[in-house]
Amino acid sequence: MPFLPGRLMLVDKFPSEDYLHNYHGLVGIMVDGRNNVVPEKFGLRLYDGYSGPKRLWNFPNGNHISITKPPAKFWGEVMDFWQVNHRTY
Repeated sequence: MPFLPGRLMLVDKFPSEDYLHNYHGLVGIMVDGRNNVVPEKFGLRLYDGYSGPKRLWNFPNGNHISITKPPAKFWGEVMDFWQVNHRTY
């Protein structure tokens, strides 16, 4: 609804940095460059602030809806990341 400020509609908080503070396992973060709901800068900040094993998938032309339909190769990369790294955690 373009006539309402988003902050007035969003009552739920998503403190991902807080959730990851005591977690040290694998994290995969996907960001879309044209996401107008969760801007790319927030995903990149979350990625940069996490010190555990991590992987970033960046889709510069993606938007908030396309993040639910990543390219087929994405799932292969997710599985590779998990298989290579899960044994250490």
